[in-house]
Amino acid sequence: MSKWAFLTKHALVISIIDREKRITTRELGTIVGIHERAVQRIVAELCADGYIMKTRQGKNNLYSINAELPLRTSVYSEIPIGNLLRALNRKRRKRKLSSPEI
Repeated sequence: MSKWAFLTKHALVISIIDREKRITTRELGTIVGIHERAVQRIVAELCADGYIMKTRQGKNNLYSINAELPLRTSVYSEIPIGNLLRALNRKRRKRKLSSPEI
């Protein structure tokens, strides 16, 4: 039987960025379990569509999220991404991130 997950890699990346505003793509890749290059592509797509904004601070990026944008699925397009992020990160905020349990 094949492995599957409830959340896409995009959802995992944005939910982790929501918790950790200063995180590297390498760290994101380790947590999500994908290559850094794949994380860079996902971050670029999320930025291009306005879901996240990145600001350069020294050598690092600081991320912010546009929580008012809708989920990208026709079934739940009336629900803002912020609602999903609040549900996913409700008990996990400020905890040390480790490998994927999401």
